[in-house]
Amino acid sequence: MAVLGLMPVQKQGENLTVYAVIAQRNRLRDAPLWVHLLAWGAFGCITLSWIIFYYAYRDANAWLHWLGSDGAQNWPTGNETHFAERIHPNSIFRTRSNTWSNLGYVFVGVYILAYALYDFRRETSARDPYAVRVPALMAYFGLACVALGFGSAFMHASLTGTGGWYDIFAMFGSLVAMIALHWGRWLPMLQLGNLKLHTWPVLIAIAMPVSYLLAEVHGRFSDIQIMTGLIGTVVTSVCIDFALRQRSMQHRWYLLSALSFAIAFTIWNLTNAKRFTSPDDWYQGHGIWHVMTGFSLGFMAILYRSEVPTRPTEDVG
Repeated sequence: MAVLGLMPVQKQGENLTVYAVIAQRNRLRDAPLWVHLLAWGAFGCITLSWIIFYYAYRDANAWLHWLGSDGAQNWPTGNETHFAERIHPNSIFRTRSNTWSNLGYVFVGVYILAYALYDFRRETSARDPYAVRVPALMAYFGLACVALGFGSAFMHASLTGTGGWYDIFAMFGSLVAMIALHWGRWLPMLQLGNLKLHTWPVLIAIAMPVSYLLAEVHGRFSDIQIMTGLIGTVVTSVCIDFALRQRSMQHRWYLLSALSFAIAFTIWNLTNAKRFTSPDDWYQGHGIWHVMTGFSLGFMAILYRSEVPTRPTEDVG
């Protein structure tokens, strides 16, 4: 039996009570109402702007003078991209399902940002999760998820080379932001003589150019190669956490994140083989990839917010 999925009953009563209280106060459903109103309000405004944008330019060839990432000469009217969805060349959303589905990343990102603001505004202790005590890295991760939604939507809406670059930059950037958040938990402070410095500004300062460089070297390496390296780094970091056992963690969020990604990757492969949906279906396999990988990122954010240090260090909040 476990208390909130964190600590076994064999632990001594005092620590068990502390962990249970800390876990409860960081539960998603126990956040004040304004957190949910903020997240849903921001998501609603962004969605409304996309709707207005779409209907205002639904029949306008807004990307006529942009260079196509697939090359305009390679997809005549009625053809489909390698993502298998029918192209509407004279519309602002040239591939519709694969554009709209990126709102999944935006939804996850704005919720992460709302909770980061909530954590920033309240008192924390050394027994709170690092992501709660130091919400700056969580906010950076949330911004990266929102950027991924916009970057990927830009690519699928325009089918331009510029859109493709921003899609790649944001895709790699979301994983780099997660790695920065993960590693910040290991080394929250740097000791320089009598001076103690937070590591989160350094990690963010490193993460941004790393994301840019990965997007720039994309021509030398495939998406799969770079994504495998980044995901492998995340998995290795998770294994190190498990070996060190410095935190009591709700491992179901790891499993849900991995399961979501596995489903998404399976559908992604079926889509590329044109074995999932027809080009004219309102839902598309690549669109489901967007939603499921968004879930995967969201589950990791919940994990970081719900862990409890087993050996609390000095408060860095």
